[in-house]
Amino acid sequence: MCGKHHSAFTLLRDKQPSLQLVRCIWHSVDIIAKKAIKSIPSNVEFMIRETYNWFSHSPKRQADYRELYLTLGGGMPLKLISPCETQWLVMADWVDRLLEQYDTLSLHFSTASSVEHCYAARMLQEMYHDETNLLYLTFLKPILQDIKVVNKIFQLECGDALHIFRDLFTLYVSTLKRILKPSVFTSNPQEQLQSLDLQSSAIYLSQEDVDLGLAFRKKLEESKLTSVSKDGIVKRCLEFLKVLACEYQFRLPESLSMLKKLEVLSPQKVLADCKPPVTDLPHTFFTYPLEVLESQWRMISSCSFPETSNMESFWMEVYNYTDAAGKHCFHELAMGAIKMLTLPISNAHVERVFSQMTLLKNDRRNRMGLKLPSNILYIKFGLKRIGIESYSFGPPPELLAKFNSSLYD
Repeated sequence: MCGKHHSAFTLLRDKQPSLQLVRCIWHSVDIIAKKAIKSIPSNVEFMIRETYNWFSHSPKRQADYRELYLTLGGGMPLKLISPCETQWLVMADWVDRLLEQYDTLSLHFSTASSVEHCYAARMLQEMYHDETNLLYLTFLKPILQDIKVVNKIFQLECGDALHIFRDLFTLYVSTLKRILKPSVFTSNPQEQLQSLDLQSSAIYLSQEDVDLGLAFRKKLEESKLTSVSKDGIVKRCLEFLKVLACEYQFRLPESLSMLKKLEVLSPQKVLADCKPPVTDLPHTFFTYPLEVLESQWRMISSCSFPETSNMESFWMEVYNYTDAAGKHCFHELAMGAIKMLTLPISNAHVERVFSQMTLLKNDRRNRMGLKLPSNILYIKFGLKRIGIESYSFGPPPELLAKFNSSLYD
């Protein structure tokens, strides 16, 4: 679909050169985490999946575990959600809940291994008693949660695009600061951090100085593992961060370059006395004569606009701004900015439509034609668009009047 040679995108771009490719960020971030986790021993992910499988089809095991958890004074345990292949970052919630219930789960599998005489129970008992797995989970928890937060932002249906892309760049930089020497950041401006040579070993911190998290370092010191085992764990964790940074750099260059374009349109820069030249505006969107754009770009900083916190609201104010004669002074400039702001930041809302369609047309309703699901989806998302839930929707009298004997004619 989006390849470089003879794909749907390249064929369409031949006919429309201004066509823009905006990759789905939340899918990309999910793939990044999935790639990086390969640096961690596979038994950690195996332990997570097998724990869910142990409880998933056995109400008795769930009841036994719930009783044990209540006995230990933990209240009602949070449900262990299903690991998902298509959305790998569900693992972030899994790791969080697993660590919260780790001691209880360890005790449960110790009991189960002696009662059920089951190989799976014995295997899980050994894995929960292995300090190595606990250390890896402690290391992964804050990192996966940070990635998940940014991933969720890109699933929003609306939001300030500039702030959203800034959060993505902040995630990338924060990962680099964990593993790179401080001199790298002092000698390279932020714009150049995207093109760093991450294959060079000279820019990385030593194992002792790498930021692996305070909780992880504390548990590592308290651990009874040998120094060789501890050293191997630290190396794996460091490799995870390196792969994570490299994957960010490889998969997100287009998204991070979008941040540069949006930065030029930020209200703070547009209204500043010292601002970028008009030639920095993306010519793909600003197709008007350069002298017109230059004049408006120069004049805009002399005007006052109440809304400067939200970029979309700001440019709508600029578009509606008129002089004493009622003329729209910044029509061309504002139109270029609005065109750029219409680019979608993700296709999460499209994926939601696919999910709803899957729920509607299942195996029992497989003979449903196109018109019925289209109408159902139109109603479902139409009500959501106007802020009404189906249970509180009051049908208008005109609609009720149509429900009469002629309905079946």
